[in-house]
Amino acid sequence: ANTNERQTVVKLDHQLTSKDTINGRYLYNYYQSVANDSPLVFATRPDRVTPSHNLSFTHTRIFSPTVLNQAQFALNRRTDAGTPVWKTGLADLGMKNVYSDKPLPTFVLSVDGAFYVETTEKITTAPHAYTFSDILRWSKGRHEMSMGFEYRYQSLYKNYRWLLDPAVEFDGYATGYGVSDFFLGYPGSVTQMAYGEVGEMHMPVYSTFFQDNIRVTPRLMLNVGLRFEPFIPYVDKGDRVSVFRPGQKSSVFTNAPPGLLFVGDANVPRGGADSDINNLAPRFGFAWSPFGNNRTSVRGGYGIFYDASPMSAIANVFQGVAPFGTTISLSPPPGPFDDPYAGNNPFPMPFPPPKDITFPELLTAATYPKKFRAAYLQDWHLTIEREIYTNFVVRAGYAGSKGTALLQGFDANAAVYIPGQSTIANTDSRRPYAPGLSGVELVDSGSGSNYHSLQLSMDKRFSRGFSVLANYTWAKSIDYGSGGGTYWPDFTNPWDHSIDRGLSDFHRAHRFVTSGLWQLPRLAGQSPAAKALAGGWSVAGVLTLQSGPFFMVRSGRDNSRSGQGYDRADLIGDVTRPAGVDPVRQWFNTGAFTQNAIGTFGNSGRNIVEGPGLAQVNFVTSKTFTVYKESSLQFRAEFFNLFNRTNFVSKRTERITSGTFGRLTSAEDPRILQFGLKYQF
Repeated sequence: ANTNERQTVVKLDHQLTSKDTINGRYLYNYYQSVANDSPLVFATRPDRVTPSHNLSFTHTRIFSPTVLNQAQFALNRRTDAGTPVWKTGLADLGMKNVYSDKPLPTFVLSVDGAFYVETTEKITTAPHAYTFSDILRWSKGRHEMSMGFEYRYQSLYKNYRWLLDPAVEFDGYATGYGVSDFFLGYPGSVTQMAYGEVGEMHMPVYSTFFQDNIRVTPRLMLNVGLRFEPFIPYVDKGDRVSVFRPGQKSSVFTNAPPGLLFVGDANVPRGGADSDINNLAPRFGFAWSPFGNNRTSVRGGYGIFYDASPMSAIANVFQGVAPFGTTISLSPPPGPFDDPYAGNNPFPMPFPPPKDITFPELLTAATYPKKFRAAYLQDWHLTIEREIYTNFVVRAGYAGSKGTALLQGFDANAAVYIPGQSTIANTDSRRPYAPGLSGVELVDSGSGSNYHSLQLSMDKRFSRGFSVLANYTWAKSIDYGSGGGTYWPDFTNPWDHSIDRGLSDFHRAHRFVTSGLWQLPRLAGQSPAAKALAGGWSVAGVLTLQSGPFFMVRSGRDNSRSGQGYDRADLIGDVTRPAGVDPVRQWFNTGAFTQNAIGTFGNSGRNIVEGPGLAQVNFVTSKTFTVYKESSLQFRAEFFNLFNRTNFVSKRTERITSGTFGRLTSAEDPRILQFGLKYQF
C-alpha cells in the first residue's frame, strides 16, 4: 500500500523556581493511505486520511522533601476520513427496486464456502478526549502514600455510510450450499440500513484513589490501596438510544413497534441504562524477604480493576436501530437476488425522522438490560524468586484472574423452534415480537472468564560476555466468548448460555520463550586482520515454542431454525486426525462432525479442536568496525524464522459447508533475511 506520513514534535521543559517545574509536549501525526482505484473489487482500496493532535502539560510542585504534587492536562484529537473509489453497486448488476448510495455505493456480497467481498463505505470518525489529573505523594515514617483523582471527558463523532446499499449473503438456505444458491440467485439474507451509522457521543469518566506502601519491617513491605471508578454510560447528542421493554408503547415515536422505547419515554435514561456507581476496587500486595539476605523473595498481590467498554463497541449496535439508523434484515428475503424486496422497497427514509414516521416490519433493534454493570477483573498472583548465584535468578509463580460482568450479547427475539412447523422461510414469523421486530440485540453484561497459570523463568544476567532469559507458561483460559477492542461476541443459544463455556480463542496451554546474547571476545593480542574479521561479534537469538489455539466447528446452516447462524456441528467421533493423513489437507478428523439435528444448536463444544502450534527461531549477528577516531560502521544481519519452518495459521472457526473444511489454508511468514549498515560519526 502507498502511504504518506509525517510527524511534528514540540517539547518544553522549564524550571520556574527551585520547587516548580513544567513540562509540555505536542505531537502532530499525519497519516494517509493512498487509494487504489482498481477494476477488481477484491483489490480496490479507499483513500484514508488520519491527522491527530496530542498535547500534554505537567506541573510538578515540591512542597517539602516529603511532599510532592503533580498535576497534568492532556488533550487528544483525531479525525479519520475515508473516501472509497469503488462506484459499482448491486443495483448496477441487475438488482431492482433497491436504494443505492450513489455515487459511492457500498458493495457487500458473501457466498458461504467461496468468497466474501466488502468495499469500504465513506466514513468520518472524530474521537476526542481531554484529561485532568492530580496526584499528591507524601512520605512519612514507614509510609509512602499517594492519592489523587482523574477526570476524563471523551467524545466520538462518527458518520459511516454503512450498508446504505443492501448486503447480500448466500448461506445455503435453499440448497444447503452457498455456491449453489449463488448461481440460482437465492440469497439467504439481505440487510440494509436507512442512514448508516451516525452518532455524536459524550462520556465523562471520574476516578479517585488512595495507596499506601508500608514498610512493616526491613524484610516486609505491604501495599494497600482503594480506587473508586463509577461507570456512567455515554450520552448521544441526538438521543439516538433505544431500549426494549416488552408490553410498553412509545410516545416519542408513535408508530414504533410495541416494546421499542426511546429517550423521552417514561423511565428511559439518556444513556439507555442507569449509572453503575458502587465500583470500589481494593488492591493489596506484599514483598517479603524470608531469610533477610536479599537472595530470596516472595511477592504476591490481589486487585480489582474496572473496565469501561469503548463507546464505539456498544454504540455501533444502537446506531442501527430505527428510526435513527433503521436496519432491515430479511432471512430469507421475500424475493430472489434480482428483486429481494419483491417490489416493496422501504428505502430511502426521511431524515431527521418525524414523530409519526412509519416503522417497517421486521426491524432490527438493540437494548441494554434494565441493570447494566461495569465489567471488572479480579487479578491475583504469587511469585517466589531465588538468586542461585551471582547474576543467576530463578522464579516460580502462579497468576490467575476472574472476569465478571463482561460484555456479551444475544438475540432476545430469536425465532422459536416449533417441531414439524419450522422452516427457514418462516423464521421471522416465529419470532416472539414479530412482525414488528426481527432481531433484538441485548447488550448484556452477563458474561465471565477465568484464567490460571504456572509461570517459570530463569534469568542469567549479562556477565562474562553472555546473558540468557528463559520463560515457560502453562496456562488455561476459559470464557463464554472471546472479544476485545470494539468486538464483543454473541452467545450461540439465546436460551442456554452455558453451552458456550469453553477454552478462550486466545488460549495457549504451553508457551516457552528463551533469548540469549553472546558477545564474542575481541581477540586482544591477535593480528589486526584476525580482530577485524573474527573479534567483537555479537550473536543473539530468540526461540519461541507455543502450542496451538483451539477452535470450534460450526454447521454452516441454521438447523436450529433460530435465525442466529451460530449453530455448531454435532460430534459423532474422535476429532484426532487419522494416521497417515496429510495434515494440510485434513488437520483433524472431519468425519467426526456432521450437521446438527434440526431444532438443536449442535452437541459439539466450543473450541474443542486444537490448531497448529508455533516453533520459530529468530537470529541476529552484528559487529561494529572502527573507521576513524570516533566514527564507526556497524554491520547487522537479521534472520527471521531462521530454519524456514512452515508455521500454519489456525482458523478461528471451521464450517462444515466451507469448501476448505478441515484444511490449513495460510501460514506465517517464511524465512526473511535483513541486512543493514549504520555509520556513526
